[in-house]
Amino acid sequence: VGHGETLDETAILTHCTNHLAKFKQPKIIRFVDTIPKTPAGKVQKPLLREAYLKDNGLS
Repeated sequence: VGHGETLDETAILTHCTNHLAKFKQPKIIRFVDTIPKTPAGKVQKPLLREAYLKDNGLS
């Protein structure tokens, strides 16, 4: 998404429905301000998993 542009869940789901097979479509869409990264710039997937589990009462 470009600077100053907005994106909503409906737009994402519509795009995915039109371009992806059903099994590839996301079940949950979560908006975050920042994605945790290491100093090397890699995404910290364990932190994302932790946040997901915490938000969904699975942890």
